[in-house]
Amino acid sequence: MSQSPSLAGPPGDLSHFPVHQLAPGQVLARIHRADRTSGFYSSDGSGRFDLPSPEGTCYLGEEPLASFVEVFREAAVVAEALLNAKVLSLIQLRDHVRLADVTAPFSRRFGVTGEIHASTAYGPPQAWAAALHRAGFNGIRYLVRHDPSQSLPGIALFGLAGEHDDQFLTVKTAAVPTSLVTAAEARFGIVILPTP
Repeated sequence: MSQSPSLAGPPGDLSHFPVHQLAPGQVLARIHRADRTSGFYSSDGSGRFDLPSPEGTCYLGEEPLASFVEVFREAAVVAEALLNAKVLSLIQLRDHVRLADVTAPFSRRFGVTGEIHASTAYGPPQAWAAALHRAGFNGIRYLVRHDPSQSLPGIALFGLAGEHDDQFLTVKTAAVPTSLVTAAEARFGIVILPTP
């Protein structure tokens, strides 16, 4: 017997949905291609909480390890060349950011289940993103799918689609540090395969 998804569509009234506030200066992390800037808002439907164009969604981690496990999610062994093609950007928010907190237990009252973090069917989470955006939220605080412990929060920040950094200031962009690679290996067993 097949089971239907337990993540229902969002209700019409989201006015009392749980809120997570981020203050100006809050530091977040993003691992991205070295040939791109830190601000990229996806609108092509390839991301869990992508908004349709002309809006988009930028995916960040509350800490670098959240970004690492999401970016290098395909296997437990990552080619060094792939790692070297990425950089880690630390960014500071320019303004207050009001996030819909789908990690909050009370979000269940509105129909949120763990599938919003982990389902490979992106249609329902994207419908939630659109509804939460219409309700006035600046983004979503969620749990990154590729962390089996479901303890690392990610941030899906809403903005105009495309490449820009008008919502934050990049304070540092550098190669992914060895300390982060070591932490990912210790926690998740992800190892870097040296390029011959």
